[in-house]
Amino acid sequence: QKEDGYASTSSSDMVHAVTALLEVGSIGSFNSESKGEGEGEDRQTNDSGVEAFWAAYESLTGKRKDLVQKGLDLAMQVQKVLCSVAGAQLNNRRVMTCGK
Repeated sequence: QKEDGYASTSSSDMVHAVTALLEVGSIGSFNSESKGEGEGEDRQTNDSGVEAFWAAYESLTGKRKDLVQKGLDLAMQVQKVLCSVAGAQLNNRRVMTCGK
């Protein structure tokens, strides 16, 4: 552990955490009251993208270890879902091989 009480984070873990925060976003952080009249889904998508960007940015400052941990948790969930979906596709024989 470092002097600030936190363990160091590897660069690859940071990449996965920040990528997950950008791709998945900060779940539950969207404020439904911020939608404007007639803008609907486009405004919600834009606002959540902006919030995801700032969450990822703040995680890089080193002051928000909670965001790094949240990003790592999201990255692990994405990997689990990816493996689950890929396994299901293989079991259902929906994957075709090319070549021999």
